[in-house]
Amino acid sequence: MKILIDMQGAQTSSRNRGIGRYTLSITKALLKNNTTDEITLFFNAALPQYIEDIINQLNGLISKNNIHIWNPPQFKDQNDKNYAKAETQREQYINEINPDLLIITSLFEGYLSNAVTSIKKINNNFKTAVILYDLIPYIDQTNYLTNEYIKKYYFSKINYLKQADFYFAISHSSQNEAIDHLNIEKSKIINIKSAVDDIFKPQILPNYKKSKLLYKYNIKDKFIFYVPGGFDYRKNFKTLIEAYSILPDNIKNEYQLLIGSKVTQQQKEHIHKLAKESALVKSQVILSGYIPDSDLIHLYSQASLFVFPSLHEGFGLPLLEAMSCKTAVIGSNTSSIPEVIQNKDQLFNPNNPQEIADLIQQILSNTNQQKSYATLSYQNSKNFSWHHSANILLDFIHNT
Repeated sequence: MKILIDMQGAQTSSRNRGIGRYTLSITKALLKNNTTDEITLFFNAALPQYIEDIINQLNGLISKNNIHIWNPPQFKDQNDKNYAKAETQREQYINEINPDLLIITSLFEGYLSNAVTSIKKINNNFKTAVILYDLIPYIDQTNYLTNEYIKKYYFSKINYLKQADFYFAISHSSQNEAIDHLNIEKSKIINIKSAVDDIFKPQILPNYKKSKLLYKYNIKDKFIFYVPGGFDYRKNFKTLIEAYSILPDNIKNEYQLLIGSKVTQQQKEHIHKLAKESALVKSQVILSGYIPDSDLIHLYSQASLFVFPSLHEGFGLPLLEAMSCKTAVIGSNTSSIPEVIQNKDQLFNPNNPQEIADLIQQILSNTNQQKSYATLSYQNSKNFSWHHSANILLDFIHNT
């Protein structure tokens, strides 16, 4: 079988977020695990920033003859007539490559970039599979599709999504969303799970390096950590900050709350406003800004507790990253998060700040329980691997 992977999921601004990480990692795993198929890659030349880096990371895994770079016609936005032309030309180009199966790593790319994705715009001689991360905007249109232009664009992608032949969901939660909300046939969709890069593992720093790291991020000593992986309302900052504010003073004095995320000035002001409304001072709630992986791994490892209060996730990659670094974690009892944590005692109602505060206090007041949850989280993280995800995907396409 000849498999073509559309790499645009790692070419846009998604490159350094969950979708970009997923695209590159599952591609590496497929190239490593596959022994019977020809795997080829497709890049969009209008998104040149990361192409060389991605190809370098795949060095030794794929021949240059199996890398295709397509030049689309120029267009301003999705209303430009050249955009529809680009969709058609992309599928024509793929037809010329003549794969048996096209895997689209991120169908919803393109609203803020020159990515071009479509399914069966023209008659194709290949089948199409889509990696499905979530349907959050579709399910919660009131909060996510308030702009008519964005709504029109999103629904054009939903219409394409329904045309796919197969779907690779990243969690049971995402799989069920597709079945329940889009009436996708169960036989066409499989949960291939997710995983994290091997760099995420427990780290012990010498005291002088630990002190330097904490100073860099304005951390005094101990801290509670949250990496939201974005900054929209479902990340539930208000409830988390309220939960932190009602912790006993001795815990707040001992543990700062560190939110690790790239933020705009407006977002920073919003968080400080929430903290002030909860009678907290700036030194208690720290906004790190962007954290490179080299620091992120150490911060996960140094955190006393990782809290993940998100209201809805397709998977929840930061949560698994923290678990892989042997950090005690707790999280919401919604969407995919229980699948990742795998222990009901580490779950809370994300709409109940008192419940969150009680669980934080329970763990931070009991050293043995904190260590036990750290060990359990680490053990459970081993149930996820890119090797396993790639094998599920390959078995499905070979047996369908």
